[in-house]
Amino acid sequence: MRTRITVAMVLILVVALLLAGTISFTLVRNADKQNAVQTTLAQAEALVSASKASPFLKSLESNPKDLPDLREVIDLVGQVAGLQSAGTLVITKGHLEGAPPSGISASDLNLAALTKGTPVDGSVGNLSFAAAPLISLPETLGGVTIAIVLVSQITFSSDSVRYFALAAVIALIVAVFGTLYTTKRISNHVVKAAKAAQDIAAGDLNARVETSKGDYPELVSLEAAINTMAEKVSQARQLERQFLLSISHDLRTPLTSIKGFAEAIAENMVPDPSRAAQVLLTEASRLERLIRDLLDLAYLDAKRFSLRLEPVRLEECIRNVADSFDMEAQQCNIEISCGVEKDGLIAMADKDRLSQVIGNLVQNSLKFAKSGIRISLSDSCGFLTGEKSRPRQSHSHPAEKFAYISVVDDGSGISEEDLPHVFERLYTSDRGIMRSSRGTGLGLAIVKELTEAMGGEVSAVSPIKNGTGTAFIVILKLYRQFVKAG
Repeated sequence: MRTRITVAMVLILVVALLLAGTISFTLVRNADKQNAVQTTLAQAEALVSASKASPFLKSLESNPKDLPDLREVIDLVGQVAGLQSAGTLVITKGHLEGAPPSGISASDLNLAALTKGTPVDGSVGNLSFAAAPLISLPETLGGVTIAIVLVSQITFSSDSVRYFALAAVIALIVAVFGTLYTTKRISNHVVKAAKAAQDIAAGDLNARVETSKGDYPELVSLEAAINTMAEKVSQARQLERQFLLSISHDLRTPLTSIKGFAEAIAENMVPDPSRAAQVLLTEASRLERLIRDLLDLAYLDAKRFSLRLEPVRLEECIRNVADSFDMEAQQCNIEISCGVEKDGLIAMADKDRLSQVIGNLVQNSLKFAKSGIRISLSDSCGFLTGEKSRPRQSHSHPAEKFAYISVVDDGSGISEEDLPHVFERLYTSDRGIMRSSRGTGLGLAIVKELTEAMGGEVSAVSPIKNGTGTAFIVILKLYRQFVKAG
């Protein structure tokens, strides 16, 4: 890779130098041409000025037969001045008499301008020429215009070409070494990143890329992203392992009970068949709940779950959930109470999914509560205190109102380290569990997914009072029509 980058950068530099050289050479040639033309014109005008001061020119005005002598004089002056060609142009009624100097043609000369007394100049190939009017004879003497024309060779500076070539060679050498250094730094980072990615793909989740703040920010960002990916994959692998252990335990425990009681029933060893049937029903319900949680998460991931949003009376919903857990709570010596601070709150939600959300929160609290669980409903967070529990307010729609459903237990609380992760999938906490088996870490993840799908939010606050207790708060938008009507 380093070689390819170096070759590519050197080729780009060579193309850039060739392009710059071509443009520079063209500009230099044009500048040399312009300078040569201006010099030739200045020389022609100087020769005209010198000739006009000569008594010979005055005799020419009265005796045009002396024109050949004038031409010889001008040619001699041009040779002395170092010009390639110097001579005269005779223009009679807009037509050139004779041939122009070698290298230029009559079409290159603006005869009309010369007749009017205006100098002309230009270049043809490597020749520059200039013509300046010397004298215009009156109509009585033929109406002839005589101009001095000079032609000189354009000499291009060869030193500039050599200097440019030398500068190009030096720039190319510096660029090659600079490119080698730069590509080495870049390729080293890329090679390290690729090696770490290959190690991670091969199963080495401890592989990391060493980063340095002094390197290129983009490469440092790439290395940091790979390290973050490795950490996330490692965490996911650890959570997967914990999840498999939890699932194995949660499956094995009810299956063991079901198998044991089924064998006892088959062998007529059960003194109380009704109690055995109740145990089988309870354990089957546990398995059914576990499978339902797994299916719910699968549907949530695949975006295949459906919501039937409709106005839901929240008070009725939370009371129905509380009643459904009444028997289980009595078996655990836990009291479930409901507190409704404001009647008639209605939210746009899926009634069954909302019941599932509240039920999962109650099911989670049953494992940690010491004596009681309270389900509260309010249009504010007045049931809690502290910065974390202030009522939510919409900045984009200040007039919007919200319903707050809280499930609060009096357990040992959640540690500060565990609190940010309680809604993550497969995450299980080691906080003081009071009863039941260790959870699979699916229930709260489902709560978060369903609540957000209904346009709400869910959060956890812990501790609540005297370093204990945990509150899970579900926030839903109140039904707009109800808000306006109320």
